[in-house]
Amino acid sequence: GLDLTGHRSAWLSREVAERASLLVQFDEENRASVLDRYPDLAVPVVRLDALNDGVEITDPVDGGQADFQRCYQRIASGIQALMGLLLR
Repeated sequence: GLDLTGHRSAWLSREVAERASLLVQFDEENRASVLDRYPDLAVPVVRLDALNDGVEITDPVDGGQADFQRCYQRIASGIQALMGLLLR
């Protein structure tokens, strides 16, 4: 029920990455890609699942409704853990 008409993905530029305080990735492939592209980046790049149970959050793109629900739950749980750390 969300209107995503105005939402567009974009490549992570060096300028955006360097302005960030923290970059959060869902999986090791994307984390490694950021670090390969910007090896001298001073901003911490962490996996969201590392704040949770360490099980990688995988893209549910070819899955069913249950796969999407599992993915969203893992994201929500990781964000709750991140919020707890940031609010300390």
